[in-house]
Amino acid sequence: MPLPRMSIKYHFRPEHQLFANVTTNFRAPSSTAFYDYYDVTSGAVVTDGAQKLNPEYSISEELGYRYFGKKLLGSVTFFNYNFTNRQITTEIFRFGAPVQTTVNAGGQTSRGVDVEISMRPYHHWSPYISAEYLHATIDNDIAVDRDLLPTRGKIAVRSPALQASIGLSYDNGHVFGMATAHYTGRQYASFMNDVAMPGYVTGNLALGYRFDDRLRLKAPNIRVNFTNIGNNHALSGVSSVTLAGRDTIGRRGTRIAASDPLFYIGSGFAVLFTAGAGF
Repeated sequence: MPLPRMSIKYHFRPEHQLFANVTTNFRAPSSTAFYDYYDVTSGAVVTDGAQKLNPEYSISEELGYRYFGKKLLGSVTFFNYNFTNRQITTEIFRFGAPVQTTVNAGGQTSRGVDVEISMRPYHHWSPYISAEYLHATIDNDIAVDRDLLPTRGKIAVRSPALQASIGLSYDNGHVFGMATAHYTGRQYASFMNDVAMPGYVTGNLALGYRFDDRLRLKAPNIRVNFTNIGNNHALSGVSSVTLAGRDTIGRRGTRIAASDPLFYIGSGFAVLFTAGAGF
C-alpha cells in the first residue's frame, strides 16, 4: 500500500519557523484476531478466527510554528488525524488467560493542539512545560452481530481531552537531576462513553553524579530514580475496552449486553539505583 508523505518548512527569520506536514500510515490487525479458539477439554472450536479484517489507514495533517531563541525554545502544533478502520488494541480472556487482539472501531477523527516551551540552560537550570488538548470522536456506529451500536459522535476510547507535563532539570557537568510531573485527564473505557477512567497525576525525581573519566571509563555516573514520588494510587490505563457499560438498545432494536472493562493499576512509589559508564 503506498504511503505518501509531504513536509514543508519555512524560516521567515533564523529563529522563527513555520511548518506543515501531511502523512499517511497503515496498521495491520493483530494476528491473534485470525486464530481459532478451542475448548481445552473437548478440543471443539469455541470461537472462529476472523476471515477478513480491513487494515487501519490514516491521513494526518499538522500545521505549526517553532521558535529557536537564545533563551527559549517552543512550538505550537495544530493537528487533524482521520482514521479508517481504526484498530483498537484490547484484551480478551480465553479459558482464564488474557489474549491481546484488536477491535475495528470504524472511522475516527482526532483534532487538537500541542504546546511545548523550554528554556535553554541558565546557571545550569532548565525548565520545561508541555500540554495537549485532544478532541477525538467516533465517526460511525459500530457493528455488533446484526445490529449497530449507536456510537456515532461519541468520544473515542483511551483519548484524554487534556494532558500536561512540567519539568525542571539541573546539570553542572557533575551533579545532575530532573523533577517532572505529568497529568493525564479522564478517558473513556467504553465506546458508549458510559464508563470512564479518572484522570491522575504522577511525579518523578532523578538525582545523580557524573565523575571525571577514569582509566578506560568514560563519564562514570551513579543515579537514583524516585518514581511516583507522591505514591499516588490510581489507574494508569485501559487494558480492555468494552462496547457499553450498561445494556444498550441498538439502532435496529436489539439489546446489546453490557460488559466491564479492565484497567491497569499504576505502580506505587519506588526507588531505583543505577550505575553506569561508557568505554
